[in-house]
Amino acid sequence: MPLKAYALHSINMLGATQLLFPQLTERTINPRTNIIYNRGSGSPSPSFAAVVTVAPEITWSTNDVRRTFDAVSVTSGLKFKAGSTYTGVDAFFQMKEDLGLRGGALTGIKATGTKGIIIPTTLEANVEQEARLSMSMLWLTEDGITIPITWTNLVTCPASFASEKFTFGGVVANGATVPGVDGITIDFGITIEAKTGGGHPYPQFATIGELAPKITCRTPNIDVNATYSSSGVNLTGGAKFFLRKMQSGTTPYADADIQHIAFNITAGQGIMYPGTSSANGTADAQQELIFAALEGAGGPILSYTAPVAIVLP
Repeated sequence: MPLKAYALHSINMLGATQLLFPQLTERTINPRTNIIYNRGSGSPSPSFAAVVTVAPEITWSTNDVRRTFDAVSVTSGLKFKAGSTYTGVDAFFQMKEDLGLRGGALTGIKATGTKGIIIPTTLEANVEQEARLSMSMLWLTEDGITIPITWTNLVTCPASFASEKFTFGGVVANGATVPGVDGITIDFGITIEAKTGGGHPYPQFATIGELAPKITCRTPNIDVNATYSSSGVNLTGGAKFFLRKMQSGTTPYADADIQHIAFNITAGQGIMYPGTSSANGTADAQQELIFAALEGAGGPILSYTAPVAIVLP
């Protein structure tokens, strides 16, 4: 058998209208196979192995933040199943060509699932770096018997081009700019509970068990401790976390350009408090500010809006 190699490629949502995620930077497909081993009486080695459950999961990272959140909710993710807007997912690998670049038509491989849920896990945005979003997708089956993931050889990968990127754009809390923030981490706080039934090996049911978004900001302005009490500050005016859109071939868009992204904590539905203060040698000391979003009647626990202008009071 000749040697072969494959490269990362896109994820494509299937349905009447397809949705392509083309700007993946890494991806892992984990079958999450749970095996029970048994040994004979007194034997040091197992002589029996049984597969109990298989719950395939895909995790990936992407810098395609806007297009992802135009389709995937920051609080409930995106489902796919028969009868829904999206009826399945293809995850492609592209063949590397021997003595060349990439293979052409009918040389790729794809993994397919027809029921599942996609959720955002974390978003990292720092000054002078592209924002990167981590995602997770759980594949299920309708009957618990049918394998949730199938592989197909010799397929054609869809066209994949990078079109936009974002970087960090600033933070506003209670109507005032938080000074000196040079990076944020958003933990979307979504926990998925999956269940099997009837002794079947594959998960049939999945639901969101917990939703507790938390945003951590980092600033070298240690003096913010004199502004934000260690006992916590109620976000009566809410909070906004901006990502600035970059432009190919030139500098990023200006604040006033309606091209950017904002993640929002609803007014009166959050708390901000200082986290750790750290220092190392001659490097800038860093102060963490932590924002915990809360449920309430005023609006969603966390929301996404785009495109917007960046407004830093």
